[in-house]
Amino acid sequence: MKEYDKLEPEVAEFISNQHLFFVATSPVLGGHVNVSPKGQTGTFKFISPATASVASGYRFPTDKTMACFAFLDLGGSGIETHSHLHTAHNNITVCFLSFEGAPNIYRLFGRGVSVEPGEKGWDELVDEFDKDVVDNFFARGSNATEAKVRNIVVVNVERIRQSCGYGVPLMTYLSDRSIFPSKFQKLPEETRISRNQGWNAKSMDGLPGLRWVNYSSPLVPASEEIRFSNHDITPPPSSSSSPSASSSSSSSSLLDSSGEFIKSVVSRVPQGMYWFGLRVVCTIAALKIK
Repeated sequence: MKEYDKLEPEVAEFISNQHLFFVATSPVLGGHVNVSPKGQTGTFKFISPATASVASGYRFPTDKTMACFAFLDLGGSGIETHSHLHTAHNNITVCFLSFEGAPNIYRLFGRGVSVEPGEKGWDELVDEFDKDVVDNFFARGSNATEAKVRNIVVVNVERIRQSCGYGVPLMTYLSDRSIFPSKFQKLPEETRISRNQGWNAKSMDGLPGLRWVNYSSPLVPASEEIRFSNHDITPPPSSSSSPSASSSSSSSSLLDSSGEFIKSVVSRVPQGMYWFGLRVVCTIAALKIK
């Protein structure tokens, strides 16, 4: 096991050369943890802090940032990763495995946002990828009808850990599957939009999926206010903010998190200890608020 204090060049090179990686996210308490495999050569890219800043609504980078990357989330029947990153629990872990050579596993831990076509930062993100990848997947466009990449995930990496991968089998890469982009990106526009509206409207826990499906239309990206309405990353300061407003928001956040904590713990207390457990949890919550 090794923990890095920065992204080393050899680690970045290893990661950039992989054809497969896994993305793990979860919603707030009570939801399902999701793990998704991602692939397609060239759809993962380390990006500049400036691009990450614009794409995240100036929430990234932070004082914890070790690197920023993005990947093209081309499309599919599930929308879990995108939905989870639109909640107050936008943690994300990305795992890279060595299927050839030295048995290494690298995990990148951080916070994520997901950008839809036409939203602020989309053009800057697309420019980070190689031109042939952008053209091949029809990533350019000002809305969901023009761009045929469903969304782009941006991750602010805050921790990097390496571990041994002796349990990972040796496998040889043959090729990417051809459905992207030879078929999916070339579907008739009506079919592609209809599939997104049907498959990608909600997560399996009922969370909102694609924002243009839930809040606007294929031709009009959702507003920035909607895009960041559920994020717990502190937004950029505004001239209208005041200490009292900040204090009120902070107290509200503490009360909300304490409420979730109480519900989580009390649900696990045996029936005979219910009231004793509730008193203990309420005391802890009261101390937390102070």
